[in-house]
Amino acid sequence: MNAPGRSPWTPTAEAAARIIYKYPFPRLWLARRARSRSSSAVTRRPSSRHLLRGSVSGAVSFPPMAKNTIDAHREGAEIYTGDELCRQKTIQLLEELNMPRGLLPIQDVYEIGINRRTGFVWLRQKQALNYTFRKAGRLVSFGAEVTGFVEDRRMRQVTGVKSKELLMWISLGEFYVNPKDHTKITFRTPAGLSKTYPASAFELEEQGNTRAIV
Repeated sequence: MNAPGRSPWTPTAEAAARIIYKYPFPRLWLARRARSRSSSAVTRRPSSRHLLRGSVSGAVSFPPMAKNTIDAHREGAEIYTGDELCRQKTIQLLEELNMPRGLLPIQDVYEIGINRRTGFVWLRQKQALNYTFRKAGRLVSFGAEVTGFVEDRRMRQVTGVKSKELLMWISLGEFYVNPKDHTKITFRTPAGLSKTYPASAFELEEQGNTRAIV
């Protein structure tokens, strides 16, 4: 007989405990449920696919940390101002790095900085620029500020440079001349995706490249 007022389908706490500890399946179910609840609260690290998606943007503005990085490397740097002088220094820098001289087709530049001790360089132009490298078939955006660390045949940790892929702008984090074949240059995204082109496609704009202010 059930106690007065108790539902015939409601076991006592003592009876429920006997059932749980006598049979393993309820214990396993409870353990799995506890694990699933705890794992749902863990923040998962995004995959490289999501990282790549996060780097794509229709805007051409430079990262907010770029200015702070420039300020950190300004001391002891060679700083040049004026459009004509800055263009000359940019070409000279690319020649020193053994990279194509038309790789950074900046325009209306008001400042370029080169810190030879740290290898950090920056370029500042009045506004962002879209530039078409016709021989490579690439549309590239150069932001109002472009920064990076340079070494022989390489520019890494680049900010402010994006390439148009279908309908999306994808950030470029590094470009370098192939150490085994100096006729090739490779562009790599922060997510690790890369493409290689003939280095001759990135020479000065006498090669038929075009630019557009954005």
